[in-house]
Amino acid sequence: MDEETSNKETTGVVGDAEVVIDEKRESEIIEPKVGTMFNSVDEIYEFFRSYGYHMGFPVKKRTTKKSIDGILRYVTFTCGRAGKGESSSNNLVKPPTSQVGCKVKLTASLCGENKWRINTVNLEHNHGLCPSQAAYFRCNWQFGKNNKMNPEGGSDRGVNENVLNVERECRRCSGTMTRLQLGEGDAFAMQEFFMKMQTRSKDFFYSMDLDEDGRLRNVFWADGRSREAYKEFGEVVYLDTSFLANKYNIQLTSLVGVNHHGNLTLFGCGLVSSDDTGTYVWLFRTWMECMSNCAPKGIITDQDTAIKIAVEVVFPTIRHRWCLYRVMKKMPEILGELYDSISSSLQEVVYDTQSPTEFEQSWNELVEKHGLRHDEWLTGLYNGRDRWVPCFVKSNFWAGISATKRDDSINLFFDGFVNSKTTLKKFFVEQYDKALKSEVEKESQLDFRSFAKTVPCITTYEMEKQVQRVYTISKFKEFQKELTGKMYCDVISIQEGSMVSEYHIREDIVIGEAKKRMMFTISFQRNDCEVNCSCLMFQFGGILCRHAIYVLIRNDIMLLPDSYILSRWRKDVRRYYTRVKINDSWSATPEQLQYDELCLAFAKLAHWVAGDRESCRHVLEWINNQKTTLATKRLSCESNPAQK
Repeated sequence: MDEETSNKETTGVVGDAEVVIDEKRESEIIEPKVGTMFNSVDEIYEFFRSYGYHMGFPVKKRTTKKSIDGILRYVTFTCGRAGKGESSSNNLVKPPTSQVGCKVKLTASLCGENKWRINTVNLEHNHGLCPSQAAYFRCNWQFGKNNKMNPEGGSDRGVNENVLNVERECRRCSGTMTRLQLGEGDAFAMQEFFMKMQTRSKDFFYSMDLDEDGRLRNVFWADGRSREAYKEFGEVVYLDTSFLANKYNIQLTSLVGVNHHGNLTLFGCGLVSSDDTGTYVWLFRTWMECMSNCAPKGIITDQDTAIKIAVEVVFPTIRHRWCLYRVMKKMPEILGELYDSISSSLQEVVYDTQSPTEFEQSWNELVEKHGLRHDEWLTGLYNGRDRWVPCFVKSNFWAGISATKRDDSINLFFDGFVNSKTTLKKFFVEQYDKALKSEVEKESQLDFRSFAKTVPCITTYEMEKQVQRVYTISKFKEFQKELTGKMYCDVISIQEGSMVSEYHIREDIVIGEAKKRMMFTISFQRNDCEVNCSCLMFQFGGILCRHAIYVLIRNDIMLLPDSYILSRWRKDVRRYYTRVKINDSWSATPEQLQYDELCLAFAKLAHWVAGDRESCRHVLEWINNQKTTLATKRLSCESNPAQK
């Protein structure tokens, strides 16, 4: 390019792939203009790619044209989201596509000897732009000889599948056991870890519990990202106590929640030496101190008396339930051969009853029929039924954790990173960092995928397009499944009221190889556009069920009311915790770099004006004006995605 456009570049890492991060500031971005001259086609591409990187869109070479003598004379570059994504798949649900018919285009032609000129430029996108995700676009990947990493989690021809998945690579050497093993050097490794984390971030928190002789009993810690993530997703927390050391009785506990993709996100960790009530009281109180004494609305734990009492002591007002998956997993072990004869009936009682009264009646019939009235373990389960049976707990929001369907299970945050041979030294030196990096990489890739790709709609209903625009791909797919599932529903009867109408809907359900029909009751208030179903799927998981969707569409409600679009599932919400840097050896996203730069600049400005009241007032006024302007701009972008 004739005009000087070279800039300093650094490299970041996305998984195992190097990605060019251009340090040129936005004020120095050169916009493509008709008439600009270049020395080669590659030079045009690099210029347009660099522009796209800073603006937040991918670039690709669309067409080329040669003359009769075989010399390349015309070339067209477009936005990577040009064209229409059409799948040849016969499946009803189509794969995600990044193509949205964007018209952004740059054409150039050969003029004179080895000189290229830009002929036409169109820079009007029909989709949102996101500079912070630009490193994930294919055109910005830069591979070394041994680095063939695909940030989208897929693979290209010639790409080594063994290095495509960050999570798989991190877990490569892990076994299947879940117990820690105390080894030499563990205490020193723990101390080094805490000192290193505190040096990196002032927001790193840890606390140690010592006995009367000054010996370490328990320890808790949480990094800055976990503390900020709790502010976003901390209304529901799952306590995982599944990783136990063998003869040393060291237990690794983790407190986790669910992010906007439905994946686990870490809120803190603890190492405890026993599983008594006092230990869990210390753990919960320390965690609350870390989280500014902001308690969750609900907590999910194992079925354990010590934990139950500790929750009642520290969190007397929150909801507490047991993990349904773990309760059901224990049944074959405890009931033995008897379980085989009653498993089908037992699962129907647990999963298919829709009210506490129906469950109690069905349970009593089951235990009476099989002579289990005096079984001590089953009696204990029944007495605690309000803590685990779906029809008792589904009326409250649990973010879908330990869900209520037969084929659901619970994932564990450190699953695959800790095994029976993992010493505390290895955990603190290697595995904790790997697990955290895996979470961050996975979330970044899913954020990019939700921004850059679109799962095609499979109906013509406006509510599907509405959810497609704002939800992450994983949550949109959940809604899409319910929308298409309405084809299996049929209205059996309607009771019209002056204010509320009640619908009785029958659904054809497939369970394994068997089929059955279930009835659901849905109430609909037309004035408030409020719909409630007896399956309680929305209340439990935040996704509207097929029965409620059926009723809305039947009443000509073609867009979901705002109350059924949850902010926690949206892909267009800026979340602070994603900008929190944990490890200096990890590459920072462009958004993180810009955030750190702004923080440094504002800190310097605050230092300069703090001693002058008038200057301080002017700066605060300017900040408030900028907040108002940016808020207005953001609302405009949300109403018109093409302006983003």
